[in-house]
Amino acid sequence: MSSSIVDCFLKVKALPPIDLAVRQLALAEKQAQRALFSQDPGLALKLVRKLGASGELNISELYHQATSNQLQEIINWAQKCEPLSNALPGPDYYLFWRTSLHRSVLARALASLAGLPNTEALATAALLQEAALPMLLRCLSQAQAQSFPGFHVSLRAIVQWSRSSLGADHRALGASLFAGWQLPELILQSQKMEISPADQPALKLLELARLAAESFYAEDVELAMVQHSAKRWMDLEPRPLNEAIASSLLKLSELSLNKIMCEELDISGAGL
Repeated sequence: MSSSIVDCFLKVKALPPIDLAVRQLALAEKQAQRALFSQDPGLALKLVRKLGASGELNISELYHQATSNQLQEIINWAQKCEPLSNALPGPDYYLFWRTSLHRSVLARALASLAGLPNTEALATAALLQEAALPMLLRCLSQAQAQSFPGFHVSLRAIVQWSRSSLGADHRALGASLFAGWQLPELILQSQKMEISPADQPALKLLELARLAAESFYAEDVELAMVQHSAKRWMDLEPRPLNEAIASSLLKLSELSLNKIMCEELDISGAGL
């Protein structure tokens, strides 16, 4: 990877939020505002970076702990920064957002199913797991960005493209950047590409949530692969796993940000 790309990436200060949601922030009631923070990777990452040094990853708790001035600072930042959709294709970035949120919903459901603690921390880590990818894309030349296969392919396909075209991948770069930001350890560990039997259950769950979300759009990821991984990593049987995945789709369609995005982009939520 060229040093210019690495230098650019390591100087990235934040992941911009979904610009369509930012319009709602200033006027939203506190409950709705907190929901937007928990549903948008850019807003969540900014909040975690500002207040999560203690290791706290519960967005609702961090929002509650933040002072009015701290929240207003984040809102002001969000409204001034360049929308990511200016640098990335709109439908592609919509898919990045939707998949990030779906991973978060799945992580919460799977944690409950597996009886794991720190459910909200897992949901936040899942939301932010691929945050380094659009950050990296903003550092590429136009020609390099045009060769990007899109957000509709699997993580492994994206990493293969990145390593072949750029010499590195967003997960490795993200681990370095997030460590420099002193983000909570779960975020740093979530950047691992390979899961081993010795890994903690939280990392196995995050990988399972990612795989389950991918099974809805990536051609090289099938439900059978998700079921096999669930049994191998967490001893989850197919039936309760399938029920959790199905319920995650219903939850995704209910979330307020999803409705904002669908309405603004004229995309029906029925197929989500």
